Amino acid sequence: MRNLYTILIAFLAFSAGCLDLASESPPVRCVRGNCTDGDGRLEFKDGSYVGDFRYGLPDGQGELFSEGRRIFRGSFRSGLFHGKGEYHFSDGSVYSGDFVQGLFHGTGRMDLKTGSSYEGEFRHGLYHGRGIYVYLDGARYSGEFSKGKPDGAGLFESSRGGYMKGTFVQGQLDGPAEVYVPGEGKLEGEFSRGHLKRLL
Repeated sequence: MRNLYTILIAFLAFSAGCLDLASESPPVRCVRGNCTDGDGRLEFKDGSYVGDFRYGLPDGQGELFSEGRRIFRGSFRSGLFHGKGEYHFSDGSVYSGDFVQGLFHGTGRMDLKTGSSYEGEFRHGLYHGRGIYVYLDGARYSGEFSKGKPDGAGLFESSRGGYMKGTFVQGQLDGPAEVYVPGEGKLEGEFSRGHLKRLL
């Protein structure tokens, strides 16, 4: 996320201050079309923007490029990612879904460089609400998330057939839960911060 913010801030600074920066090197240049109110191509240090402009800022549909690769394609409003879009991280991870004022917010999908993925609700750039997280080995958690972690009612299913079903607090079982381990059977117990306190 920090990389995303850095790119956004740099891009907005270049766009908003292009007249003041005209004498500096390298300059911000509108190389095609109308970069004030219309469709155009704006080039700046290490990147470019191609798409719709309004009042000199990206507004509408467009693509943002950095160091020769496309990092964002989708909807802009007043210079920020806003609406539907797809963001490519430098490490190969990809987010596709809803944006609000530059942040992942709404519903979307995150495919991580590790091979894991998350699909569901986001709030202010974090997993938040209902979602499904699938791990590289095939294990999965489906349920509620808060501030990026499993939090609330959920079900964790291992790749070997086991499961944990109950209430999670910041990624750990907390409260009444049901646990099944293949070959050993099922138990119901009271958990606290991931530790079994007593059987039910």
